[in-house]
Order: sequence, then C-alpha cells, then structure tokens
Amino acid sequence: MIKTILFVCTGNTCRSAMAEGMFKKILKERTEDYNKFNIISAGISALPGISPTFEAISVMFEQGIDISQHHAQELREE
Repeated sequence: MIKTILFVCTGNTCRSAMAEGMFKKILKERTEDYNKFNIISAGISALPGISPTFEAISVMFEQGIDISQHHAQELREE
C-alpha cells in the first residue's frame, strides 16, 4: 500500500515545495521503503506551472536538494 504525504502552503513555490524536497531526501536516507510513499505538495492559491522562487532553490541546493524542476500545483479536492 502506497501512502501519500501532502505538504500545503499558499503558492507552492517555496515552503511546501521545500518541505516536499526535504522529506524526499530524508526518506531516501533513512528507509529502503522509499517507493511506498507518494510525497507531493500543493498550494491553496497556487498558479499552476510556476517554478520555485530563486531563494527556495538556492537554500535547498545548499542542502544538496534540487527542487528546480518543481512546478506549482493548486490544491484540489481529489
């Protein structure tokens, strides 16, 4: 069974995108069951397709995490 973990913020271009990236890294480092998780993020007022902020990309890069390919998605009921 695959478990979904969803991180939510306003625009999905910094906080939730960063949390998604960090949590993926933590899972990869700490468990062999990484494939049993679907880690995603969304924003309650996101503009779909927008890239993360420069600052978010830079901070995550310093931690060895690449979120540059992330694209914002709006939180949907499903």
